[in-house]
Amino acid sequence: MKQNHLVGTWRLASWENRSTDGQVTYPFGQNAAGYITYTEDGYMFVAMFLKNVLFFFNDCIGKGTFGL
Repeated sequence: MKQNHLVGTWRLASWENRSTDGQVTYPFGQNAAGYITYTEDGYMFVAMFLKNVLFFFNDCIGKGTFGL
């Protein structure tokens, strides 16, 4: 069987979109983070997220307070 060099888990280095007129946008901001995994049996998984987001300090979303 031929070896597939994409199989494995990869970390996102950056994500930017460039339009045909040269405008650059960052869908997840300039500090986007994420991983993509390719398996030998043809499956793929992606996890994208924002760095430095605020988290709830309380288990109840309706009563939580934000913090880092």
